[in-house]
Amino acid sequence: MDRFFASRVDRIEGVISCKDEIAHITKTLRMKIGDKIEVIDGKGKAYSGEIYSIQKEDILLRINAELQNDGELSTEITVYQGIPKSQKMDLIVQKLTEIGVSRIVPVKMERCVKQIGEKEDKLLARWERIAFEAVKQSKRTRLPKIEHPLTLKQLIEEIRKNPRILLCHENENKKELKQVLQDDSWRSAKRVGIIVGPEGGITEQEKGEMVEAGAISVSIAKSILRAETAAIVGATILAYELE
Repeated sequence: MDRFFASRVDRIEGVISCKDEIAHITKTLRMKIGDKIEVIDGKGKAYSGEIYSIQKEDILLRINAELQNDGELSTEITVYQGIPKSQKMDLIVQKLTEIGVSRIVPVKMERCVKQIGEKEDKLLARWERIAFEAVKQSKRTRLPKIEHPLTLKQLIEEIRKNPRILLCHENENKKELKQVLQDDSWRSAKRVGIIVGPEGGITEQEKGEMVEAGAISVSIAKSILRAETAAIVGATILAYELE
């Protein structure tokens, strides 16, 4: 059944007011009064309902039932991503959303080729739209938070506040991600984070500062992965092992 975002929904009625969603329902799918759809509130709940009013400004539906929420991970995963060049971040946001990540945080690192600058708001809006569509496609009920980019200093402050943050580093040869996750303290954690560098990787100085703040340096593969691949692989391992 097709799924859409509702601007307001409860156990009785749902309201769809997003112009893109209305256009998709009326023009692309050509749905009519009486058609059944699913809606989500983006905060963790999903409902099935039946359209009873189609107007230019909104679509109204009667709610039939609240659906069981089985599309979300029990552990909140944050991915701190060194900003990559070109449109690689688009792919990262899309795939991390499908995997079930709760929060995606771009990070300005020394070897970042792409400088966001004045385009920050436009890029954030673009990534939010990508996450929006990925949530619907993957049958999730919660939108991941796409944060404003952090500096290394701000990231270090987050590390100090959260003892469960991993650092993916291609030169790490002592600890593998899977080994760290065997510890019961990780399996019972409600929130975990993972840091991935940009194309040029994380410098030794950056690594030293993050490890000193409390991040745990790990290897996630035998080979050297691209930035976008590392983010997806790292998040997938976390989701699998912690679930």
